[in-house]
Amino acid sequence: MVIGAKYISSQMRKPTKGIWGFIARRIILKHNLHLEESTYRALAATPDQNILELGFGLGYGLNTALENIATKGKGTVFGVDYSSDICNDARKSFKSHISKGKLMILNEDVAKMSLHSNIIDGVFHTNCFYFWPDIIASLNEIQRVMKPGGVMVAGMNLESLNKRVKDGLLQKWQIDPERYCSALEMSGFEDITQEDIYNEILQKYLRIIKSSKPK
Repeated sequence: MVIGAKYISSQMRKPTKGIWGFIARRIILKHNLHLEESTYRALAATPDQNILELGFGLGYGLNTALENIATKGKGTVFGVDYSSDICNDARKSFKSHISKGKLMILNEDVAKMSLHSNIIDGVFHTNCFYFWPDIIASLNEIQRVMKPGGVMVAGMNLESLNKRVKDGLLQKWQIDPERYCSALEMSGFEDITQEDIYNEILQKYLRIIKSSKPK
């Protein structure tokens, strides 16, 4: 078990300032870059769509989405994260995009978002659903803000996650993709699929789980 595992584990859901928050951000979250990029690309989003990233962490996924949307179309990127420190950092990093109305940062619980209903075309998230206290309530809320026919993509690096379990940072049940897929079905999502795609940069397979809101 990693020294300080219980402290780092709590920071993985809601990073704050201090040494344990620093470790969670810079040692763990920094490895999400290619996973977030691959997960966003699996959405096949167009520049005119409204895209939401849940639990955006250091902002790699937001940046990838903005590269597609900020200068090429009429869409808007939304980022929801439970950590106020993470959100404050994002507001500083993406100040220009926010001032232009291309990005909105929301420090909120996924299970209770202030977004209007039926406004999001695509949702993506990585290393996120493991920390939802009530996964059904969270998925119901996500579905509320999505447009009919909207697509959601979840990305997982199972090799890395299993290492986190071994290190005592996560529990096996948290990262179970079948648990997530069952919850999607219970919440009314459709077209649920799982696919392992090879990332040449990481030289690892990433699990991509897609689902959609009924039309």
